[in-house]
Amino acid sequence: MEINRRGDSFVYTLVGDVWIRTQEYEITSGRGIYYESDSLAELFDDVFVRGPGYILRSDYLKYRTDGSYLLVRGDVYLEDSLRIIEAGWIEVVDDVARARDSVYVFLKNRNVVVWGDSAVYNINSGRGKVYGDIRIEILRDTDTVRIDTRFLEFGPRNFRGIPLERLISRREAARGDTLDYILNADSTESAVIRGDAYVKWDGGEGYADTVEILYRDNVLLRAVFDGNARVMQRDSSRTIYIEAGLVRVLFRGGSVYRVRSERIKRAYIREETPPAVPQQESENQSLNSPGS
Repeated sequence: MEINRRGDSFVYTLVGDVWIRTQEYEITSGRGIYYESDSLAELFDDVFVRGPGYILRSDYLKYRTDGSYLLVRGDVYLEDSLRIIEAGWIEVVDDVARARDSVYVFLKNRNVVVWGDSAVYNINSGRGKVYGDIRIEILRDTDTVRIDTRFLEFGPRNFRGIPLERLISRREAARGDTLDYILNADSTESAVIRGDAYVKWDGGEGYADTVEILYRDNVLLRAVFDGNARVMQRDSSRTIYIEAGLVRVLFRGGSVYRVRSERIKRAYIREETPPAVPQQESENQSLNSPGS
């Protein structure tokens, strides 16, 4: 240890296998400096912190001993019981954390992963924002919902993406100007898409000013198209098309079983007939059939 006086206080420098232990945390690193007058510590090279319920790894750490300020940079990895965070740089001032340089967040209790360029997060409220090329993945037992957006605002149980560049899963796809997504406690998930909203599912698609989608246990239950709604459902035997002020599409087992509409402007059902067999082909089949 090297001790140098600076004014009325001292600067302590530690080199080689630094180890610091307090009642709240334990820190190891390759080198450390403590500025007594500022109650400020800097640690360099393979920094590792183990605190109450969390671990932190980085190349560099600077913090005030009263907990009011913390800065980490260089391959930052933070994990606790609820989340994993990775970034190139994280700064915490009082209760507000900012991160940048390839931000990655995994919310363990929600099975949600977020990638972005930068983020800001309020530790007390659990609310924050993510900026840049943002990708969200909601991990399900049988599927993964991917969401691409440019701006994300989130809370403990919900988030908003602007714009919704795309939402895609194994069976559904969507886009729109904004997306509000709510992860409910009863195993349901609600998605509200506003502004030039479009949703596609197996055998059908729809447009409207606003679309509200409801899932339960990862299965689509309902899609409500509100305002200038246009909905089409196709199968091998018919096509159903509706233009209306409001259209409700109800699903059972992932397939449409009922469509309800209000303020209908236009609607039709077109029966699909199989293509006719050409005459020559029909005659050949007759000649080649058994018993001919």
